[in-house]
Amino acid sequence: MAPSASKQKRLAEKAAKASAMGSSSVTASTDVSGAGTPMTNLSANGSTDDLGVESAQKAMAKLSTATDRSANGVLVSDIKSRDIKIEQYSLSFHGRLLIEGAEISLNYGQRYGLLGENGSGKSTFLQSIAERDVEIPEHIDVSDMPGGVVA
Repeated sequence: MAPSASKQKRLAEKAAKASAMGSSSVTASTDVSGAGTPMTNLSANGSTDDLGVESAQKAMAKLSTATDRSANGVLVSDIKSRDIKIEQYSLSFHGRLLIEGAEISLNYGQRYGLLGENGSGKSTFLQSIAERDVEIPEHIDVSDMPGGVVA
């Protein structure tokens, strides 16, 4: 059984971060069955042509943003459930506490909207969930679409 698209994306991003940091070591990729498969940074990215300066700069910028954001919480929903329930969720960005001790319940099939003033942390919260800063089961695909949506 092949890994989900989100897991493949995370593995590729992890390999890109490692290559941006100048690491030439071999990393281990784990498929859904749990067996480890050695994967070099080059095989994760496709080829050496993809490892340009621009992609390294993008990877470093993303890594910098990820280190500026800090989130933690406890997943309390069943690991096999389609719903996500996180208790004691806290989120800080650049040292500013945005959310503290919150309970997050996202139920399968429901739609949600976030309302708040500019700069209140709506996008940071969504990025935190999309990049799995807190534990979210692997079978749940999470994606984040940056930028505005034009109707």
